[in-house]
Amino acid sequence: MGAALSVSETLGSQISEEVLPLSAEKIGGAIATIWQDTHDTFGAGQSVARVCLNNLIVVTDDENHSSADELTRDLARRQPSRIFLVCVSDRAEKSGVWVQTACHVGSSPNALVCYEVIAITVRPADVNAVASLIRSLLVDSVPVIGVDFRRIMTAFSLDRALIEMTDRLFVNADAIPAAVTAIDFLPLRWYATLPMREAIARAMDLRLNRNYPDMPIAITVSHDPPEEETAALLVGWMVSRLRQHEWTIHSRQPLVLRHQAGRTITFNLVDRGTTGEPPVRLQFTDREQITIAGNWLTQKRSPMLTVELGDQKEQVKSNDYPLAAYILAGTKDASEFDDYRAAMACLVDLELIHGDYRRKKG
Repeated sequence: MGAALSVSETLGSQISEEVLPLSAEKIGGAIATIWQDTHDTFGAGQSVARVCLNNLIVVTDDENHSSADELTRDLARRQPSRIFLVCVSDRAEKSGVWVQTACHVGSSPNALVCYEVIAITVRPADVNAVASLIRSLLVDSVPVIGVDFRRIMTAFSLDRALIEMTDRLFVNADAIPAAVTAIDFLPLRWYATLPMREAIARAMDLRLNRNYPDMPIAITVSHDPPEEETAALLVGWMVSRLRQHEWTIHSRQPLVLRHQAGRTITFNLVDRGTTGEPPVRLQFTDREQITIAGNWLTQKRSPMLTVELGDQKEQVKSNDYPLAAYILAGTKDASEFDDYRAAMACLVDLELIHGDYRRKKG
């Protein structure tokens, strides 16, 4: 049926002794009991602080359960919250709930910071009950953050509730329901382009600050067929940034931007037609050449992003961009949401995608 969450880097944890039904009353009683057990077990000679800075709802399926579990542990360690880990499982024999508390040493050696996890395994047939269950167990007056690891959002009642309940929503699905596009959401596809975007920003600054303002630049983004959306996002993001700095669209086919001083940039979006390595490659062409290759968006995540400038190579490690830190930063700073919306609006303006964010073909 699954297992209760195992939280690493903790002093210890308390787990409910039995699998609970999908009942808010039963779960609420188990939470009260397990917190008393936590105080009795870990409270001797030290203070135990029950901390809840957010409600975190992490939704997954069987395929992505390990990634969701890993993220949940990292989120809990970084910012104690009431965490709901919901697995919509075709493999489970029946639906059930575990409640767990976990503690780690706080800023003072004699103080423990504790948080709780409500791990829900639900059969698709029972998913309608989960939305109201989570609503009744949310902690008032703190934000609700949602992360949906499923590749396809198919549980309508849960999907709708997740959209309505969350202040910020991060989604893994390639196809985003239309209702999601009306709220503050980010696809994990956008997060995965962050190191590439940072490398592009450095390269663009280098190229555009040269002392030959009339020198044209060509930017080619080549990609595997599955990474068409990623490549288009990068183009939309680059164009949206340039349009903030006195660049205007000179033509759409081919896509050419012109600066008021006369300089031009031509964008080429190329589908390689075959799957290869890296999934996405971006090249700047002028008197010198910069190549930015790879990203860890795909199912087979590359551990490195490589930037080549002449004979110099720069490598960025994926560990430098932990997803949990990104999500928590996004709860306080809306800049990533703003940049994503600007990139998507630019792609709509360029007629590369439809207004409902579906990619145009051809």
